[in-house]
Amino acid sequence: MNGSDNKNGYMKIDYNYDVTYHYNMATDQIIVTNIKINLNREEPTQKGNGFWDTVIFANPNANLPQELGNYYLPNGDLPGINGDSLWNKYGNNNKDVFAFVSQNNQTEQYTIKYNTSGITPYAVNRNSDGTFTLFKTMDRGNLPNHSGNGDQGWHIWWINGNLKKTITVPQAPQRKTTEVHYHYNPSAIDLYFPNNIDDLVF
Repeated sequence: MNGSDNKNGYMKIDYNYDVTYHYNMATDQIIVTNIKINLNREEPTQKGNGFWDTVIFANPNANLPQELGNYYLPNGDLPGINGDSLWNKYGNNNKDVFAFVSQNNQTEQYTIKYNTSGITPYAVNRNSDGTFTLFKTMDRGNLPNHSGNGDQGWHIWWINGNLKKTITVPQAPQRKTTEVHYHYNPSAIDLYFPNNIDDLVF
């Protein structure tokens, strides 16, 4: 299967994926046992100040990265940040990460990495709409602070991306406990009582 992701024109990624999974009827869960994702970068349509836009393809149960620090917007990004440093911090040796792409939105320098050590099988619970999410994306962006000082104090903002792969599996019907009802018809029961003790036979 394939698809694409476009981060407001600053980075465009085409991807294809192959997911191996099975449905566990007893727990009503999807068990993902293998996943392969291939990425292909296309030329962006916009340029920025040098921020490293990043998309991580990950286990849907994975926690969002927490990245602290503020920077001056014209500087582009936090000091010392590039695609390799972000991969080493959030992707390398992380079995919840399947594929990683990071691109400087000014120079267009980019890094694409994959998890080559295999994944740990994971269980996926049913979503509120009845679907199951096989994988999700986590996006690195930036936001100004709320002090009103313009280019000063921009910070990093990781969010769950809009791109995710879901499937639908019908829910197994619940079986009711077997019930047996006995009905007696009194008129069909013939009761005989002897008139005297001599009629009793032992």
